Amino acid sequence: MNKFLFVIALTLSCLQLRAQTLKGLPEDFTSSELLIVAYEPSDLIPADAKSHESIYRQLTPLQAQCTQANQQITAVARHNYPYLFRIVSKTELPTSLSDNAYIFEPGKLYSQPTVWSTTPLYIRHATSGLVYEIGFLPTHAIFFPEKIMEHFIQFLPKNLPVQASDKVAVKQ
Repeated sequence: MNKFLFVIALTLSCLQLRAQTLKGLPEDFTSSELLIVAYEPSDLIPADAKSHESIYRQLTPLQAQCTQANQQITAVARHNYPYLFRIVSKTELPTSLSDNAYIFEPGKLYSQPTVWSTTPLYIRHATSGLVYEIGFLPTHAIFFPEKIMEHFIQFLPKNLPVQASDKVAVKQ
């Protein structure tokens, strides 16, 4: 019985460590690849429309909006992100994971913001699952994919390599 309780206690303590959120960028971030999760149509459906999702999909050009949002994220990343990155779909994500990668999901493009509200920006290590909170962006910026990526880049170290743009690998 004591062994059983010990195993349960050990398991629960490991779960708490896995769910822990660390502040700031990890030390190996600049030498790692960033996997940016591409927007999908479901990311553009407002919470208010969830009960009538099929009607909302018929009336809204979601695929075109997704394409545009992904192009905006890619354009900002290509122009301003100095490290290796790839844009991957949610279905490609499991096959793209490596020990040397972090995952950034830009998030849903809908919300109910207030004037002064903020939304945290997170990255997750691809294999360990450790989550890092790297900063915040104004919640109103969550409606604009290019603003999300610009705010993400703002929290990177300021001593960026000059030739970094040559290292960018983009997969679409």
